[in-house]
Amino acid sequence: MFGAAELEAAFGALLKKVAGSLEEEHIEWMLIGGLAVGAWTTPRGTKDVDLALAVPDRGKLEAFMKAADLEATPAQLSGAASGGVIRAKRTIEGQPPLIVDLLCAGTDFEREALSRRQRTEVFGTPVWIVSPDDLLLYKLIAGRPQDMADVDRLIRIRGVPEDAPRVRRWAEEWQVDDRLDRAIESAKRS
Repeated sequence: MFGAAELEAAFGALLKKVAGSLEEEHIEWMLIGGLAVGAWTTPRGTKDVDLALAVPDRGKLEAFMKAADLEATPAQLSGAASGGVIRAKRTIEGQPPLIVDLLCAGTDFEREALSRRQRTEVFGTPVWIVSPDDLLLYKLIAGRPQDMADVDRLIRIRGVPEDAPRVRRWAEEWQVDDRLDRAIESAKRS
């Protein structure tokens, strides 16, 4: 089991390897999930690294996975062509495996979010990261308790949405505008 410092070091090394491999294969990508929330607000614990990437052709995807020392099932790799999630893992002898969830952009929202990504540094590694507004939308769409806690953090700490009409349009498209309204109202009351 990793302690907090060991987990941060392991995620930092993993992020550096994965980012370098994605760049080498010229795959458009960005950090999403808990690490992105921590980068835009305050750090919080997470169990995995979540990335969104443009749907690459199978050859580029396999080359990236090999260069990053990531393992996934052939079925997951095949399904990536039409979008979806690849749950990959990186195993280093004597350590628990690290999980990397790769969300292959298959929707108009995901493709637009990739076009709006920004550059920052996480754990000392230059990375592409989802914009705060798009992260808010990803979290609203997922809607699990941790996602909604992240929505609250983004609204309270970061002040999103920055582009309210755009966020509203996508929230309505994904039928999560009620979640958005409740989250904004909750933040106003506090």
